[in-house]
Amino acid sequence: MVRKQSNFSRQKANDAKMGAYYTDKHHCRRIGMLFDFPDGEVSILEPCIGDGAALHEVLSGNNGKTKVFAVELNERVYQEHIRDNPEIEFSLNADFLSGIRASHKSFGFCFANPPYGVDENGIRLEQRFAEKLYLYLKPGAPIALVIPHYVLVQERFLASFFSRFVPEMEFRFDDNVFQLFQQVVIIGTRREALEGKGQEMHSYRERILEPEMLHYLPLEKSEVEKRVSAVPSSADSVKDFFSLEFHAKEAGKRLAVSSLYEKAGQIFVQKYEAGDLNQPVVPPKPDILYLLAVCGRGQGLVGSEENSDVHLQRGVAKIVESAKIEGTEDNSERMIEKVKTSTQVQLVIIENSGKITRLS
Repeated sequence: MVRKQSNFSRQKANDAKMGAYYTDKHHCRRIGMLFDFPDGEVSILEPCIGDGAALHEVLSGNNGKTKVFAVELNERVYQEHIRDNPEIEFSLNADFLSGIRASHKSFGFCFANPPYGVDENGIRLEQRFAEKLYLYLKPGAPIALVIPHYVLVQERFLASFFSRFVPEMEFRFDDNVFQLFQQVVIIGTRREALEGKGQEMHSYRERILEPEMLHYLPLEKSEVEKRVSAVPSSADSVKDFFSLEFHAKEAGKRLAVSSLYEKAGQIFVQKYEAGDLNQPVVPPKPDILYLLAVCGRGQGLVGSEENSDVHLQRGVAKIVESAKIEGTEDNSERMIEKVKTSTQVQLVIIENSGKITRLS
């Protein structure tokens, strides 16, 4: 995905609302031809998935078993295209650079067309994305990074990329698209550890310095001379994949359809009204309130929104013991300790106004 930005931290929210330019689908399908996927499972990371169409094209020729982990900043696009997308197993509506946490060295493939621009420190966003993606990819895992050519040949970007990835191949987009965004795709595989590759980097830069030095993306599979293999990676190995900002409404929707809901429901306050007590035979006077509390029916959200009398009521019954020492009937020196047991009921009522009343 392409966003024109001059200061990512200040403009990202506005850009998310205004929309974005997505990677050309035809070129994405051709990028996908450059990769082989194993028969086993592969966990795929897409840090700025947009509407999902680009990654769909990249994977369209893949016969392997893929599990997609996606991040999208634009809330509207996320809600409309990503949240319930059956092709995406795990998704987050968050800022990939500062708003998520994921397991390191867990993903076997990455496709990314990050935002184009610089952050408040003058560092290219494309570089920051590549550096963070390095943390999450397994050694040897390939990355397909779609960026402008003028970024690819910057020494600062190349020094960062070369220290983390082994460049495998690079291609330019067709002229009609290239003239708009100067897009190229660089394919790299994740190094085992950070390495300094100054001399190799300078030689590589000389070889790709001008756009005309790069080949166009192949049009058909028969034209592909070399393919890069994705690394087997089980989704179960991704222990962490969550946003740092808690979205209560989204969490509630997810929980409602989760198999854990029935068990987790025990921790929630259940709303009830007087009618839920199945027509008690007598009005709930103090002694009945005691029975209700003992039975666990004396707490929760009470009242109704229609009557504007909803309030929170908590009830608890405690066993209280009182001891009394008495003399014996025969007036001997023996003493008898009598212990009396009773139940004390306490009710706490919290009204909408904030008033708290305790009854016992």
